[in-house]
Amino acid sequence: MARTSLAAAESGALANGAGYSDYVNPQWVRLLGLLEMNVRYKRCVGAELFTVHDRRILDFLSGYCVHNLGHNHPRVVAALHDELDRICSGRALTVLFVTHNVREAVRLGDRVIVLSSRPGRVIAEYDVPIERPRRIDSAPVAELAARVTDRLREEMSRDAG
Repeated sequence: MARTSLAAAESGALANGAGYSDYVNPQWVRLLGLLEMNVRYKRCVGAELFTVHDRRILDFLSGYCVHNLGHNHPRVVAALHDELDRICSGRALTVLFVTHNVREAVRLGDRVIVLSSRPGRVIAEYDVPIERPRRIDSAPVAELAARVTDRLREEMSRDAG
């Protein structure tokens, strides 16, 4: 099975297993699996996307949520975090979540892995022993996120020197 077909099949199966089968159009799942997205984005602000080459793109295709609220609206992000917790709980899933937001990593992860600057290698690993459900603004999440952030700052200062 081609890689894109496999991705489409897996996303459709996860949607069914998470209770979203009534909301997922199989044609969209197929189309998303066939798309080759060669543009990489480094950040989103409001309804604008910024590519890794600093090209600014107005996001017309994102849907009603982004048009009304913008990218990364805190209430939407919190709801998505809660939904990811719901989908993953009780399932034997491995989710690799890549983020630049350290609190988000601690809030969602069982482990946080810190990579070095070039060449990228693992320089630190933090277990997250905080009981679920977690809140991104809780003291235990903030404390562990601060330790991880300190390690990241060490790495950035080493790389800058």
